[in-house]
Amino acid sequence: MLLIRSENAALEKAEQALVARRQADAARLRTLSIAVIIGALLASAILAALVTRAARIHAAELVDQNETLIRERENREKAETMLRQAQKMEALGQLTGGVAHDFNNMLAIIVGSMDMMLRRLPDGDERLRTLAENALSGANRAAALTKRLLAFSRLQPLDPKPTDINKCVSDMSEMMRRSIGEHIVVETVLAGGLWRAFIDCPQLESALLNLAVNARDAMGDNGRLTIETSNAFLDKAYAAQHDEVESGQYVLVAVTDTGAGMTPDVLAKAFDPFFTTKRVGEGTGLGLSQVHGFLKQSRGHIKLYSEIGVGTTVKLYLPRDTANRELPADIEHRPASTDDRTHPVRTAATDGLLGDLASYLPRKASTPS
Repeated sequence: MLLIRSENAALEKAEQALVARRQADAARLRTLSIAVIIGALLASAILAALVTRAARIHAAELVDQNETLIRERENREKAETMLRQAQKMEALGQLTGGVAHDFNNMLAIIVGSMDMMLRRLPDGDERLRTLAENALSGANRAAALTKRLLAFSRLQPLDPKPTDINKCVSDMSEMMRRSIGEHIVVETVLAGGLWRAFIDCPQLESALLNLAVNARDAMGDNGRLTIETSNAFLDKAYAAQHDEVESGQYVLVAVTDTGAGMTPDVLAKAFDPFFTTKRVGEGTGLGLSQVHGFLKQSRGHIKLYSEIGVGTTVKLYLPRDTANRELPADIEHRPASTDDRTHPVRTAATDGLLGDLASYLPRKASTPS
């Protein structure tokens, strides 16, 4: 009996030990499973973070590459637009230059003949004299127009010299005030230590007067016109983005008005000859094109900035005068008929008429008045 009880107790202990081991194994298995799951979750999170980071880096690289491509495309389109504009301006320059040169020759005949006629008219015939004077005045206005066309086409001979731009602007300021009226305030801001420019001062004065008149028309009844001078430098990057611009030092003349401003479409055509937003009879459309031609011929640069309702600024970059400068061949001061490469050949009929007119001059000189 005691033996049986002893065996039962042993069996119970063994069974309890087995149950305890199973419970311990189950607990360890649960702990291991939880650890594996947590590890897998951590690994997944780390992998997801790495993938996300790599995706962001790749996306940023793609964005940068796309922006680079967009900039290259815009630069290419801008360069193509500038090339087309340069070709158009060159063609217009050749056309207007040829026409203006031929008109100059014909106008020389008209002006000379009318002048001789006025000198020979008998006293007392005031009606005929008035008609002749009106005809001569109209011919002179036409000659002034062809002069502006020649300036646009770069066929007008220039006489560039070392020039004090501050003095040039100061001398012009009073004439500007008289030309544009007292209702427009003219202000000059002249920089100290300004470099000298290598420029044709009378032509620069004409350009400034053109800009002042344009500004007056844009401002209307009242406004402010500011002319400011300063030293400037155009770097190679800027020169590469603009046609026929040389990098280097310039004397800057900025003409700013408080007018209505120009839209981008008008701004793009501002230098085109005969383009104008004024009513018929109020402008020829040659003001800015003449200034543009003068700056190009002088190896300078012109830049327009405009904002609707704010005003317009025209920046004239004049080449700085340097020591031992060689006079460029295309701006040497020479008679207009001496270079067959740039000026149209006169027709035989025109030469004959000029010869006929010249034949009167010795006779007139020897005829008592």
